[in-house]
Amino acid sequence: SPANAFSLLAIASFNTMRNDADCGRLSFADNEKRAIENIVLNMLSECKEKKQGWEGIVEDYLNILLAQMLRKSNAMMEYKEIDNMWRELLDYIEENLESKLTLYALAQKCFYNPSYFSRIFKEKFGMSLMEYITQKRLEHALELLEASSLSIEQIAQKVGFSDRNSF
Repeated sequence: SPANAFSLLAIASFNTMRNDADCGRLSFADNEKRAIENIVLNMLSECKEKKQGWEGIVEDYLNILLAQMLRKSNAMMEYKEIDNMWRELLDYIEENLESKLTLYALAQKCFYNPSYFSRIFKEKFGMSLMEYITQKRLEHALELLEASSLSIEQIAQKVGFSDRNSF
């Protein structure tokens, strides 16, 4: 039946979560916990009373429960994917400090509109994208000043500044 097919799909989806470091644990907000608790209590009541059609009702509640768990797991996976995107972006910036890093190019890399990207970057990291890039360039320049015999001009170019004066 379609309900059984949905149940199998939901169970198969949870199998992918087992490989997660959190061992497939789902974390629910208080209002979500209350809703799940009500579903479980209703299932227990149906099992205890065994009124006509109770098995179908329990199966329906189980499907609702699985659907809520599946929705939550999908939301958590989406959050992790977004978090991974930010990590990959920051790694990309650090690996390409010598390149011309623009808001437009980096927003495009993440499939965002530049103004939206700029706003969410600042919300997430507490500074603008250009402030972040400048900070990383200066940190890298300091490391090079301490650990290399490169000239100031060479270091400026190596970390993405166009010349000594902009450095």
